[in-house]
Amino acid sequence: MRSEEPIIQLSNLQIRLGGKWVHKNLSLNIMPHEIMGIVGQSGSGKTTLMRAILMLQSYDAGSIKVFGQELSEASLQTCEMIRKRWGVLFQQNALFTSLTVLENIEFPLAEKEVLNSKLLRALAIQKLLSVGLEIDAGNKYPSQLSGGMQKRAALARALAQDPELLFLDEPTAGLDPASASQFDDLILQLQSALNLTVVIITHDLDTLWRTTNRVAFLHEGKVLYVEPLKDLVTKSDDVIQTFFNGPRGRTAQLQYGGD
Repeated sequence: MRSEEPIIQLSNLQIRLGGKWVHKNLSLNIMPHEIMGIVGQSGSGKTTLMRAILMLQSYDAGSIKVFGQELSEASLQTCEMIRKRWGVLFQQNALFTSLTVLENIEFPLAEKEVLNSKLLRALAIQKLLSVGLEIDAGNKYPSQLSGGMQKRAALARALAQDPELLFLDEPTAGLDPASASQFDDLILQLQSALNLTVVIITHDLDTLWRTTNRVAFLHEGKVLYVEPLKDLVTKSDDVIQTFFNGPRGRTAQLQYGGD
């Protein structure tokens, strides 16, 4: 994997919001087919970083390359082609409340592809089933689904265009432990089956232990470390120890991290 070019390359990234520097010379490479966790204390700029990669947030200096393309220099056509190659699961799911689940899944396909309604519905059903939902759920509105089912529906929509790159923003937030564990399993299954590169922003230590290949820890505007979690938690830095080695962190490590 390390011989490949990064699928995302951040170099000396600087972002200033509200008169304060959120990121100061932040650099990070995300490699193809890995699951990268991005963590840090509240206010460390995790979501801002994801928004910048997604072209939803401007940046003041530095470089963001996705699929080898420098975003600041990319044409509108190139940006649109890049967007077709990724899927996003936002923290609040961002499902359209006035559309059924199947209509939600169809939406990105109908917007960007020339497909007839029968094929659209067939593709939407395929995505619905791939995330473990029954066909009956497709005819319901988001408000009629449980939190876990809404997450799966949003994930199905994120996968609608068969992306190579998947962004997950707090994917297990608000889920009970059993539903969160099932969602972690689903991410692992899909990543393996579809050969995805996955970027996860999460506070869920169980998710970090169970799913990630590497974890990038953001602190004071930079990536403090980027390593497998089993190595990261051994760092002597107070900020690392405080974040990972509280009671919940130790429990997660004992359950999933081994000795």
